[in-house]
Amino acid sequence: ARRTFLNVILTMCATCVAAPLVLRDARSANLVFVFAVVWGFCFGTYYAANTSFFTLLVPAHSESQFMALFYAAGVFFNWAPPAIFTLLNQFTNATILVFFILAAFFAAAYPLIRTVDVDLARRDVAAHDSAVGIAASMIAPTLSREHFSDVESIKHPRASDDAPAKTEPRLDSPMSDV
Repeated sequence: ARRTFLNVILTMCATCVAAPLVLRDARSANLVFVFAVVWGFCFGTYYAANTSFFTLLVPAHSESQFMALFYAAGVFFNWAPPAIFTLLNQFTNATILVFFILAAFFAAAYPLIRTVDVDLARRDVAAHDSAVGIAASMIAPTLSREHFSDVESIKHPRASDDAPAKTEPRLDSPMSDV
């Protein structure tokens, strides 16, 4: 997942640099479709590889918390590149410059992702998972025997020798009219 993610980042960076250099005049107008296919493929792969890479670093049974953080950060930071693209394009009308700035976003991400030691992260996640598993195995039997014995007796009343097998409603009960 990490290698795919890094390759997609490099491809997006290279495509954002190559597009304004190649697509300069009307003669290269048909090449826009080639770049569109590359961008489409890269964005599809980017989001899948991004999520896959992130999930490698998440401890078991903590997926919901970490994915909430992942998506919140994504929503918070995903507005920046399109906003910069739009503002620069509207105020400067320099589309070529805008593509280079988008390439800079991808180029800045590359060294950050390269610093992540996936093997160390997997060992940390495994250590966390085993520690949680050990703690849960120590707590669960104690809780089920001592703390939930009353709940079990409410759900499954035990029949005693002196209790009737079937309880008939009493006539003097306030609920007998029901």
